[in-house]
Amino acid sequence: MFHVYLAVTGEAIAVVDQTILAHGSVKELKQYLAELLGIPRFRLRLLQKNCCLLEDELPNVLEEVQLLVMQYLSRDAEQEKGLMLACERRDVALLEWYLNQPQAPTFEGEK
Repeated sequence: MFHVYLAVTGEAIAVVDQTILAHGSVKELKQYLAELLGIPRFRLRLLQKNCCLLEDELPNVLEEVQLLVMQYLSRDAEQEKGLMLACERRDVALLEWYLNQPQAPTFEGEK
């Protein structure tokens, strides 16, 4: 069992039984918290001892984790083009990278 707290306020968000995470990855934990909170996984950042945990990490010990919910930034036309290109190329890694940027998930596209 480990505790998840909001990074800014210190408010307790969840107590998580690590056995519910099949592989124990940060990505799995973010997916679990996203469902619990109703917030997209791509807006969540997890910290441990003031260090950001990467999604592909498999931490040995999770005792306390801080959760940071990222706010969206204003639109960026270049990022929108890159996102569309990643979709067209079916480049999952690049698409995931774009989705992890704090941009609003909706965009105008070409007119």
